[in-house]
Amino acid sequence: MTKQQDGTRLVLNVDARAHYSPTHAEGIGDPFSAGCEPEQVVAALQEGDAEAETQGISFDDALSKYVGEFGKGQVAIYVSACLLQIPNAVLILLMVFSLGSPITSRSWACTADAAADPACAAVYLKPDTAGFCALSPSQWTWTSPNHGFVSKFNLICAEQWKSQLANSFFFVGYLIGSGVCGVVADAYGRKVVAFVATALAALFTAAALGVTNYWVLMVLRLLTGIGVAGQALGSFMLSTEMLGPTWRGVAGIITQVFFIVGEFALVIIAVVLPSWRGQFAAGAVLCAAALLLWPLVPESGRWLYVQGHTDEAMEQMAAVARRNGSRPPMEPLAAVRNGGSPASDQTQQTTADASAQAGPATAAVPARKLSLALALKDRHIARRFFILAYAWMVLCMVYYGISFALGSIGSSLVMSFCIAAIAELPSYLIAAWAIERWGRHNTMASGMLLGGLACIGCAVTPSATGRAALAAVGKFGIAGSFAIASIYTSELFPTLIRSAVLGYQNQAARVGGIIAPFIVMAGAASGGGGNSNLVPFATFGAAALLAGLLIFSLPETLGVPLPDTLQDMENIASVFTNKTWQRGGFKAATKSMFKTKVDFKKKKPARQPPVLPTLQESTPPQQLCCDGLAGNMLAGNSSSNSVGSAAAEGSTKGSLAGSNANDSRKSLLSAGIASSDAAAEPAVGSA
Repeated sequence: MTKQQDGTRLVLNVDARAHYSPTHAEGIGDPFSAGCEPEQVVAALQEGDAEAETQGISFDDALSKYVGEFGKGQVAIYVSACLLQIPNAVLILLMVFSLGSPITSRSWACTADAAADPACAAVYLKPDTAGFCALSPSQWTWTSPNHGFVSKFNLICAEQWKSQLANSFFFVGYLIGSGVCGVVADAYGRKVVAFVATALAALFTAAALGVTNYWVLMVLRLLTGIGVAGQALGSFMLSTEMLGPTWRGVAGIITQVFFIVGEFALVIIAVVLPSWRGQFAAGAVLCAAALLLWPLVPESGRWLYVQGHTDEAMEQMAAVARRNGSRPPMEPLAAVRNGGSPASDQTQQTTADASAQAGPATAAVPARKLSLALALKDRHIARRFFILAYAWMVLCMVYYGISFALGSIGSSLVMSFCIAAIAELPSYLIAAWAIERWGRHNTMASGMLLGGLACIGCAVTPSATGRAALAAVGKFGIAGSFAIASIYTSELFPTLIRSAVLGYQNQAARVGGIIAPFIVMAGAASGGGGNSNLVPFATFGAAALLAGLLIFSLPETLGVPLPDTLQDMENIASVFTNKTWQRGGFKAATKSMFKTKVDFKKKKPARQPPVLPTLQESTPPQQLCCDGLAGNMLAGNSSSNSVGSAAAEGSTKGSLAGSNANDSRKSLLSAGIASSDAAAEPAVGSA
């Protein structure tokens, strides 16, 4: 910069004036006409540029811009972490082949010959649970009492209800583990939880081999469920958290392919080792072998970043970049505040200053943290929450219930299980494709309706082969919907309560897993013989049909930015929220209900009025000018960065500043806005 002397006045020449850009200090006017010295103007602008540079980039931006979103390095981590899903599937479904009926499989014999005991001989020729239970215990004996789980603990007739209780105990443990392991994973890391849980699952499964008391075995199954929950949770997070945003959704669904591999591994184990102890031993060994993956799976770089271990996160990204053939991030990662989102001290201070300058009316509103309980006071949010909770419960109940009930359809258990497992693979692939074309809620609801109709058909079809085929179709529909549930749920709720919502929905799902074995038991107790499939499959079908219809009443989220605040959720509105039928009639309401994508047009953030510095007698005019310029210019940088971040997520806090006074959520927003701005990203134009 050069300066020319004109008396005592300094004049900024063309080169120096070129440093000025309205984007640096939008809304503050031309500083050159405000009486500022040119050196002070340029120094303030350079200070703002330096401040912007130190704010850094987000983890997703680092992957997208430098490292790569799904290169060779991420593929290696992804596959290694997903391999934990194989023993996970084996242990979840371990009891399927252990709970086969020893009565229908003729694992017993009459104590007398046919001539001496014709009643026992008649039941043996045509095995029937009701007829068998009518016999005296002295009329029959087990041929291989230790071969099957049911015969080992004599879980027949009056004690039959205990057979499926082992699965219910397991899912009670899974329910506990989902909550406990999630908290531990956030505090101590994903890798530690995944492998410690794997070791515990292997240990408790192996411990069951020497148990002779039924209730001790139930406790071990519960403890195994806790370990399996942590294993599944850690595996999913380790496999997806190093992926870029473009691939994360699809890759999350494809993780289920490894679960299918685990199902086929269980089939092989059941064929090679038909005894329940052999299957338990094989499951324990397979789970223990998964511990060998420890050196191949690094800690989640995203978790390291959020926990403030920025250097370690950068080192991990550099290692992945080397395998990808790309370069590590050339910019520093943005600092992470307590809320878990990138922010710099300057942007936080700017937001705080803006709140203080908003006046006493705003300051009088207490800054209450937006919680799920507070959000549920809005009837639209409450309706979404409880419909999804019911849907999650039904999905888990039907998904595992079909597997548990396969023994009642009359076909070969191994063959039926294989067909149902095979049906899951195209289900996941089609779901990953369909959600980007037909929409989230359309695909999820359609899968549940298909699964429900198939289950109803399975309940009333007389042919064993037909029942096996319909059970596979039911598994196909439910599996695809289950894979979509997490994605759709996360897109329906704002950032500040999203993790809480997902946690409660997962717990609702585990309740479904606990209920499913009891429904299967009810069928075995009421139907008897070939009709034992009627009650479970009819119940599964009716529940899935209702859930599918309810999902259609929820709004579509494809094409809508991920909501950060309650105000952002006005972009995600169903026919019940908009009352479309009142304006356009039934046809318009139907069209709105089944739309495949939302035509979302992002609103530009409202420009904020300039913040003028307070004049104090002790403040020289020139200092006053540049202090105001610097402050507004820094806020402008913060605003620019906020807009960029919000564009990446698809939403801005600018909508908060321009909220409609007649909005139905105004009472909740007054309590949540302060929390939103503090825990998410700074408001656009907050200066």
